Amino acid sequence: MELKWLLICLIRWFQVIGNTGCFEEERLALIQFKASLESDEYGSKFPILPSWIDEPEHNCCEWERVSGNSTAAHVIHLSLDNLRGYYYDENIYDLKVSIFQHFKELRSLNLSYNNFGGFVEKEGLERLSNLKKLKVLDLSYNRFNRSILSWVTPMTSIKILNLSVNDMEGSSPYQEVTKLQNLEVLDLSSNNFNGTLPTQELASLQNLKKLDLSFNRFNLIQDFIAFKSLEILDLSWNFMNGTLPPYMWAPPSLKVLSLRGNRFNGSLSNFIAFKSLEILDLSWNHINGTLPPYKWAPPSLKVLSLCGNRFNGSLSNFIAFKSLEILDLSWNHINGTLPPYKWAPPSLKVLSLCGNRFNGSLSNCHFPLPFSDQISGHQTDETRWRSTSWTLAISVPASLSPIGA
Repeated sequence: MELKWLLICLIRWFQVIGNTGCFEEERLALIQFKASLESDEYGSKFPILPSWIDEPEHNCCEWERVSGNSTAAHVIHLSLDNLRGYYYDENIYDLKVSIFQHFKELRSLNLSYNNFGGFVEKEGLERLSNLKKLKVLDLSYNRFNRSILSWVTPMTSIKILNLSVNDMEGSSPYQEVTKLQNLEVLDLSSNNFNGTLPTQELASLQNLKKLDLSFNRFNLIQDFIAFKSLEILDLSWNFMNGTLPPYMWAPPSLKVLSLRGNRFNGSLSNFIAFKSLEILDLSWNHINGTLPPYKWAPPSLKVLSLCGNRFNGSLSNFIAFKSLEILDLSWNHINGTLPPYKWAPPSLKVLSLCGNRFNGSLSNCHFPLPFSDQISGHQTDETRWRSTSWTLAISVPASLSPIGA
């Protein structure tokens, strides 16, 4: 028995040495993937992955877009995004998924921006369950319909899944997605999903920290209180309407909430129960009434955007927001004279008040000197960008990064 295991170890060792740090099975799979790209119209005209040369002495772990494990000589990261020039090619291509079953040590796979829309073959999908170490899968900016989920769901080890900007229209695919019980980040944005959010079903994903359902057609907000670990929730640019839900609809662990670009109306709800909330975006809704007193939101808030609503009356007191750095109240119906500087905390770095009905002199505001050049109407390009695009700067935690896998 000991001799048998010794022979197996020797064979594996010679495999590594013979391929200069790259397993032959994985090298051949990469060559097969390249050949599948070269067989289509784009690949026949333009060079794709030129460093992938079909010669056994070449170490595939050193090829472009490939990262290997130096100790075990396995491919662990594949960055195969935008292989054909996504913005210049409108064709739809098939993906040969069976190729990836050979990468049993794979940690992350990026196939975004490739206009993949189907499969070359569907046989062998169940073998993808062998990818027990895959943590990150990015299939965004393709043309996949819901059939892609039959490929994804066997890979139950996935923690980060990005399926944004595909063609999976219809109701939310919660039945398939909830099979991935290790998910921590789920992005289903820009897929034309519609109907009511199936929050009760999605809540079974107890490890979920970030959920992005923006740019869909969901029409009714549901209770998210059961998402015990949720930190980032993006429901922006859907068709949700009615009054804002009461404060107990989301978990206290929430740090980032965006309801931007919906049709919520009525007065501003109470968010004081969100003890960890740092970023709140309620812009471009139909919320009206006077701005409430400072006790409606937690002092942990760093970014607040209420622009593009129908708030009226005079400017409220924000001095209690001790951590507030960015405040956008632009394009409302707020009027009266600007108050003295003590209405805002000294932590404030960016303020936008444009598109309102203020009168009087700006000089009467007595803003602190470091802040005076960042008032709306006097913003630099950099601060103007920060005040309108902060939602795009939300990053995946370092512990979930493909680099650290």
